Formats: sequence, structure tokens, C-alpha cells
Amino acid sequence: MSYIIVAFQILGSLAFFIFGMKFMSDGIQKAAGDGLRQVMRVMTHNRYMGVLTGFIITSIVQSSSATTVMTVSFVNAGVLSLVESGGIMMGANIGTTTTAWIISSLGFKMKLASLCIPLLAFAVPMYLSKKESVKNWAQFLIGFAFLFIGLDELKSSVPDLKSSPYIIDFLSKYSSPALYVRLLYVMVGALVTIIVQSSSAAMALTLVLVGQGLPLEVAASMVLGENIGTTITAELASLVGNVHAKRSAKVHTLFNLIGVTWMVILLPYFTGWIENFIPADISEGVQAEDAETRVNSFRLSMFHTVFNALNVLLLIGFLPAIIKLATKWVKKKEGEEDSFTLESLGPGILATPELSILEATREVYKLGEKTIQLIKSTTNIVKEVDKNKFSIEKDKIFKTEQLTDNIEREILDFLAELSKDNLSEASNRKVKTLIHVSDDLESVADYCAELVSNLDKRRKLKAYFSPEYRENLKQMEVMLDEASIQAIKNLENYSKDQSIDRESAVEIESRINATYKQMTSQMIKEISKSKDMAVSMLFYRDILNTYERIADKLMGITEAISENN
Repeated sequence: MSYIIVAFQILGSLAFFIFGMKFMSDGIQKAAGDGLRQVMRVMTHNRYMGVLTGFIITSIVQSSSATTVMTVSFVNAGVLSLVESGGIMMGANIGTTTTAWIISSLGFKMKLASLCIPLLAFAVPMYLSKKESVKNWAQFLIGFAFLFIGLDELKSSVPDLKSSPYIIDFLSKYSSPALYVRLLYVMVGALVTIIVQSSSAAMALTLVLVGQGLPLEVAASMVLGENIGTTITAELASLVGNVHAKRSAKVHTLFNLIGVTWMVILLPYFTGWIENFIPADISEGVQAEDAETRVNSFRLSMFHTVFNALNVLLLIGFLPAIIKLATKWVKKKEGEEDSFTLESLGPGILATPELSILEATREVYKLGEKTIQLIKSTTNIVKEVDKNKFSIEKDKIFKTEQLTDNIEREILDFLAELSKDNLSEASNRKVKTLIHVSDDLESVADYCAELVSNLDKRRKLKAYFSPEYRENLKQMEVMLDEASIQAIKNLENYSKDQSIDRESAVEIESRINATYKQMTSQMIKEISKSKDMAVSMLFYRDILNTYERIADKLMGITEAISENN
């Protein structure tokens, strides 16, 4: 029974630690969400900058899982290439080692748990503040406090391995474990990480165990397994993604598997070097028991850092080859398009809601691209005289309009889920803007489908326009094309956090409005002169009205993103 109680105490302590880590990570992401998006956008031009980006972001949010999930989602959306994503994930592996150093430097050296209760007394009132920035930093502090309370409880819950003669006898046999034993403990480390779904929590447990007497080689083998176990996060996130997301996750898995393979073979040499590099007398002046715990935890943290840094240095040059292998591993299904799809808006992305704003923005931009193509197809079909070609193009337009309906619904569902989180005020404004833009784009698609239906009726009634009216429509179509190009350019700039050209959009809209008024006035005069042209004039009016409404919506998109840019 006592073993069961100890097991639950350890699990409860890990739960406290994981909750603190998650709460702290979410707080810092909300506090620095825009900054992190800027880092991701600016610093991923090549694999080397990607490594730096992954290191910085993971060090800030203290979660390699958040970084890898975000990276997979960005690859799925087409924001990042596979090479850039590979660099980020390599950097994330180095960035996650900062957690081990924080724990070994502060968690074992200082009695931080005794300071956490006063810290909570300071942070909780801040968390109740209405000011968003204060609340976010309070969440970070509360998470920090819970993390170290959990760590302190974990240290107290794990039995002292050195006090049991049976365990001492068992561990003494594996102080220099054979290769098969090292592989066994690699599997143990991977299994623990998969179960607790946090490499940081698994690392904290391993640090406590090595401080209690677990041999360094055994602990190092577990750490290698944790590096494999943490890849499950990216793999799970990629399940809802497209082929590119799955390949990105496989790049991460391959990178870690290759690194663990060579290190597990050379492990005795590395641990020997680490023991010489950090001698036992490094903690002079500290009580003997605490000194040994600190030395062992420092050694394991050093191993973790050296391994990940060396693995990046050795494999970054082979990243294209790893990507090629991942591409062969994950092949496209027959009939699958080699393009980025909205599958990227999956549940895994919501693990990092603040950073998901960029993802959603890119998806709205892609909806904009499809809508602009639909406008072009619609203006082309107005001029089509061949019956068969008209029928084919009509069916394509209706299918595209249905597709935009589905895309908009998926985007709105994603944004609705996203808005349930405690987003920053700026992010909330962006979510509302994206909803507005999505709605405007879908309205444009509806106008196009409606116009094509009317055109189909016109053909059946054999109502045709005079050359003068066809020329008028052509004039409007040229200006509508200008408005479309300007709107999609502004939407693209918005997705990249670049400036919006509102003035050009306003100038085009003014010309369209003036021309529309002139043409409708002319049409009214023509109808009064010849009632025989009434049916044709009604269709002509419908086309002009549709063009004008589309132009208004395009201008509305620029207005919405200008206000939130």
C-alpha cells in the first residue's frame, strides 16, 4: 500500500509541475504574443536562422511542445518551408535545455518552494486586474510558483535510492551499463515522456532521481529517451494536417532518432568527460548531501545541453537529406493536391492560441486568393458566347463558391474556438477583424454565384447587350480587376504585418462608384426611349449592381484591416 501512496504522490507532484509549466508558458505567450510572431516571421530565412529562432522562442515560452506544434501548423499553412521548420525544431531542442538548467540551478540550490507562497500572495491580486498585460505577467508568476512547488513536492516524494540496500545493489550493477541496458532506459525515458506529455516534467523527474543516486549513464539514457518521447507532440499535431505538416513532424522525429542513435553508442565516453568537466568538489561549502545532488543535476544538465548542441552542429548540414528522407517516408496519397489546405486549422494548433492568430490570418488570405480567382472567372463568363464553355465554367464557379462556403465555415469555427481562450486585447481585435474579412469574402463569392445564375437565365431568354453596353461592362471589369488586385495585396500585407495601402483602394473605389452612377443614369434614359430593350436592361443593371457590390466589399476588407493594422 505504501508503494501505491508513493506512486500517487509522485504523479500528483508531476501534475503540479506540469500545470505550473503550462500556466507559465501560456502567460508568457500572451504577454509576448505579437513579439513571438514577429520573431517567427523575420528570423526564419534559412535553416541557421531557424535554429536561432527555435532556441529563442523555446527559451521564452519554456515549452518545446509549443514551438513544435506552432512550427508544424505554419508549415501546413505554407508560412514556413520544410528546411526552415527543420532549423526551428533543431533550435527548439537546444532551447528546451534551459529548463533543466533552471531546475538544477534554482530548484536544488535554493529553497524556492518556501518563497512561492509569498509570490502567490503578490501574483494572485495581479491576476484579478482588468489590465491585460498585468494579468498575463501574473499568470506567468503563478505558473512559476506552481512549477517549483511541484518540483519541491517531487523531491520529497521520490524515495532516497541510496537508503535502500536492494536498490543500491541493483544500481551498482548498472553504474556502467551495457548497450542493451542503455537502450532499455532510453525506452523508459521515451515512455515516461509520452505518458506525462511533457519532456520538461520527465526531465525534472530524471534530475530528482539522479540527485537521489541514479547513475549518470542511466539518467543520461533516460534523457535520450525523453528526446524521442517529445517528438510525439509534433506527430499528434500533424495528424490533422496535410502532407507537408506530416513531413515536418517526421523531420523532427528523424533528427532526434539519429541523434539518440549515435549518442547512445558513445554514451560512456561522454558521461566520463562530463564527470571530469564538473568535478565533485564544485559545491564546496554546501552540505555533503546537497552538494552531491547539485553536482549530479549539473552533470545531467550539461549532458543534455552538450548532446543537443552537438547534434545540431553535426546534422544541420544534412538537413536537406533528412527532409528528402521524410518526403519519401510520407508520400502523397493518390489524387492529393500538392498544395496547402485548411486542414492546418486543427485542434493541436489551439495549444498556442496567441500564436495561432498568424495561422488564422494566413488562412483568411488564402480564402481571399480563392475569392479573387472567383471574381476573375465570373467577369470572364459574362463575355462567354459558346454554350458548352459557358456551362463548364458555370459549374466550376458554383463548385468554387461552395468550397469558399466550407472554407469560411471552417475558419469561423477555428476563430470561435480561439476566442474562447483568454486572448490579449490586441489579439481579440484581430480575431474580430478576421471574422469581418471572412464574412466579406464569402459575400463576394455569393454575389458571383448569384450573377452567374442570372447570366444563365439571360441566355435562356436570349437577352443580349449592344456593343456599347458590352464596352461599358468591360470598363467596369477592368476597374474591378484593379480593386481585386489591391484588396488581395493589402490582405497579404496584413498577413505579413506590413503596411496597408488604403489610399489606392479608396481611389479605385471612387472611380468605380462614379462610373457606376454614370452608367446607371445612361441605362435609365435608354429604357425610357426603347421599352423593347427592357429585359436586356434588367440583366445589364444586375451585372452593374453586382460589380458595384463586389467593389464595396473589397473596399470593406481594406477598411477593416487598416483599422487593425
